[in-house]
Amino acid sequence: MPMMTGSSVFVFRDIEGKTGSVKDKRQTMDDRFNLALGSLEETLNRVLFALTLSNLSAEDAPLIFMNSSFKDMTGCTDAQLGQNCRFLQAEFPNYEARAEVRLALRERRRTQVILKNRRMDGSVFRNFLLLEYIGSYRGFPELALGTQFVLSKDEEDDLNAVPVKDGPLAQAQSAALRVRLERRRIASDSAVRLLQSWCVLNELTPEP
Repeated sequence: MPMMTGSSVFVFRDIEGKTGSVKDKRQTMDDRFNLALGSLEETLNRVLFALTLSNLSAEDAPLIFMNSSFKDMTGCTDAQLGQNCRFLQAEFPNYEARAEVRLALRERRRTQVILKNRRMDGSVFRNFLLLEYIGSYRGFPELALGTQFVLSKDEEDDLNAVPVKDGPLAQAQSAALRVRLERRRIASDSAVRLLQSWCVLNELTPEP
């Protein structure tokens, strides 16, 4: 499902209730605000790490966007849009991490956790999730951005726990892993700033 059509129209799907009825919300941008990088969707799809957007204004915070890297990482397709991303957790409890994610969304704050997930092909992986509240902007629903990375076996062994509250950076035993996780956090922050910038530019655009 496109987040943008052409180079200047924002499109978000608003999933209402359990029936999943959909309404397209379109907000035209003035061309002078269009970044040289192309559409926002194209830019996010060029990012080499997994990104998802969830609509916090809708019931159960459904996914409204997943980039190409997320699809490659999980095997998901646009068919999974409109669902809460907990479907990746399958039968795994992830009790503490899930509780922290729910609390962070309720408090509209950032968090980072590790979740045991299952890909669409059935294979299992550890997902280092950095979750960030994007904000509330004119022309957009309330959004949360999930930036996600697969942990290697060595990284799992180093962490040796499902981190909550203090997050993986506080749990990492080796300096090398702390550096890698910090770089991923910086990458996530960059994606957050990009989205917030687009939302602010949209607010500055006069209503048609």
